[in-house]
Amino acid sequence: MNYQFRKRYGRVRDEILERAERPCFVPVHATKYLPENVENLTEEKKDFGGVTFTTKMDRGADLEGMKSVVLIKYPFPNLGDPLLKATRKRLGDKKFWMYYHDMAEREFIQQIGRTVRSTEDVVEFWSPDAECHQRLRQSREGEISRGKTSRG
Repeated sequence: MNYQFRKRYGRVRDEILERAERPCFVPVHATKYLPENVENLTEEKKDFGGVTFTTKMDRGADLEGMKSVVLIKYPFPNLGDPLLKATRKRLGDKKFWMYYHDMAEREFIQQIGRTVRSTEDVVEFWSPDAECHQRLRQSREGEISRGKTSRG
């Protein structure tokens, strides 16, 4: 990530985190995208002013009562992961990329699904990553509305 992109991305991310309704859920799979004030996210969960940053709560956790979810980036798996490299070698490119995109989509749906547990649940969705918004429109069942939040 070049410096200018990182700086611009950081401003957008910080504005989103400021505007998102509290309590807010922020799943983290790449700590390099975190705000500077969230240091040493080695635990599974840290709370900062009504914002819950997590590294491991994407599966098996029910986060009922959250008012918003912020996805820092679309959860594409790290291609540098030795297991993924071996899987790619074993499957070949065509099957691997199908598998890779399926993994990312399932992770994406799981992350949002921690906060949306029933058809009555309404949760704000925020992300500085346009890929997240595109995938939400493709993957999400139910109503998606756009508009101002109660905070602004």
